[in-house]
Amino acid sequence: NDLIVIELKRHEDDGGVIDQTKRYIGWVSSDVAASGQPVHGIICLQHASEELKHLAEAAGIEVFEYDLSFTKTS
Repeated sequence: NDLIVIELKRHEDDGGVIDQTKRYIGWVSSDVAASGQPVHGIICLQHASEELKHLAEAAGIEVFEYDLSFTKTS
């Protein structure tokens, strides 16, 4: 029954993604989640710097990197 906040970024971190995700987690915790219901954060972006990974770990937020490409078919 845990709730998950997913922050999806198009490219790299813009410098405020940790704080933004923490604000979303706070809002979900106070306005959406039931009393005592855990809320977790995940950040998904194309490239995560080592600094972002360390800051996210310290904040209890998971980081995922993705690779996306498109190929035209005939």
